[in-house]
Amino acid sequence: MTDPDPARVAAALAAEGVSADYAPDVVAMSREPRERWRPCCGMLCDPCVMTLARVVDRLRREG
Repeated sequence: MTDPDPARVAAALAAEGVSADYAPDVVAMSREPRERWRPCCGMLCDPCVMTLARVVDRLRREG
């Protein structure tokens, strides 16, 4: 699997309201199946891993 195009990652981050600083995390998550992603810890992290998951899901949907 190849990494998503950086412009697509930036657009997905922006669409979800997440800082571009998290692009490396999104790219790393995109390499793994959803089952291997860390679950939400419930500690109100910003951004929550679920927010980053939405970014990855958007990238996958828009393929």
